[in-house]
Amino acid sequence: SGPVPLVIRGTLVKLVERLTFDKHVDTNYLIEFLLTFRSFCTPHELLALLVQRFDVPARVEKRKTTIIRLRVMNVLKNWVDKHVYDFRKDESLRARLVQFVASTLSVDLPKQAAALEGALAKKLAAADAAERKRMLMRMERDDASWASLAKVSDFDPDDLARALTAIESDMFAAIEPNELNNQGWQSRRKFEVSPHVATLTEYFNRVSYWVAYSVVSTPALAARVEAVANALRVAERCRKLNNFNAMMEISAGLKSASVNRLAHTWQRLPVAERTMLENHDALLTRGDKNWKNYRAALHHANPPLVPYLGVYLTDITFLGNSSVRCDGGDLVNFGRCRKISTVLREIAQYQLGAYSFERRPWTLAPWGHVRGRHRRPGASALCRPTNAPCRIRFRSCRIASRWSAWFPRAPPTRIETMPPWCSAHSQVRMWTFGGATTGVERCTDGRRRLLFLW
Repeated sequence: SGPVPLVIRGTLVKLVERLTFDKHVDTNYLIEFLLTFRSFCTPHELLALLVQRFDVPARVEKRKTTIIRLRVMNVLKNWVDKHVYDFRKDESLRARLVQFVASTLSVDLPKQAAALEGALAKKLAAADAAERKRMLMRMERDDASWASLAKVSDFDPDDLARALTAIESDMFAAIEPNELNNQGWQSRRKFEVSPHVATLTEYFNRVSYWVAYSVVSTPALAARVEAVANALRVAERCRKLNNFNAMMEISAGLKSASVNRLAHTWQRLPVAERTMLENHDALLTRGDKNWKNYRAALHHANPPLVPYLGVYLTDITFLGNSSVRCDGGDLVNFGRCRKISTVLREIAQYQLGAYSFERRPWTLAPWGHVRGRHRRPGASALCRPTNAPCRIRFRSCRIASRWSAWFPRAPPTRIETMPPWCSAHSQVRMWTFGGATTGVERCTDGRRRLLFLW
């Protein structure tokens, strides 16, 4: 009748027993366990312990046996509903679960077994559909071509902010809790262990490089001041859209050494944009209070929103996700897992909101090839663009668009069924970059338009 006691530490077997305890149900413990168990055991080990727990010894009274089996069923149902990616990525794990449902659960709990089997099939189908959608926007590096490079100041701040928000919200929503276990984003195999975290991190860096390049490659002082002011206006629009990640990446580009040393440019910055800069610095500066202002703004913002992922990665690293074992590895420090699960639950909460943007093309240039150009020797001192053409790497994956047109590889081919925004006799070249499908429309008069689609 009193409060449910908190689990501080224990062996893996005892943690699973508490997960299926017959005297009470601890929903918070179930959620915390399923979010963090990959840091101290594998999914195969957990499934084996649940199967073992379901097989209650005959000496246990029937009522207690029934409750324990229903608890095991509840754990499996929540596992499938919230973390189906474990079964989707591991065929042997999925086969073991299906075999257990068919051979054991269907005999003792036939209704619950049928419901679990249907839920598994439904969740797997939904996950496959989502993965196919992401596959259309996955980076592949094969063919190479040439196009002109656009800058931040070439775009309307509202359009650019909405495009960044739409792309980054999709990237953030694709992150799975298992990618944040054991700090996989710091390993050399980060694109295998934590693919969506690594993709969003790389995208963050490329946008920052693009912002810095847009400033230092502008030769005229007045135009350079306008480039900085336009970048700040884009960051302000992102703030109004609750896209804190884009705000941080633009701020990082403007604070890079090659841009920060442009004293004359910063001195001529208009008052309105200077006020924006001060407000952004006050919001996005870590300081001595662990992102106090940013966390307050994030918690008071109304979804949908895109938080700055780096703060969560720092929190998980500080909590030491990779060292939850203690006393020689026999005991699991579940108190630390509980703190980590708080971070993961906050991430999952913000992933539920979706922006209601109209899905239309945004005129925007890719920036993947500008990495490091703003840091070349004398870049900010000379402040003049390079004369070399700017390379854009085309991605060669086949893209099935919603208009049932197949966009082929090189060379550019005229498409019979054109998207509605393209000219009637234009040529379109498609590739994917940073989680978005991108294209070049070559018009009949020889001009080119760079497009972001999704």
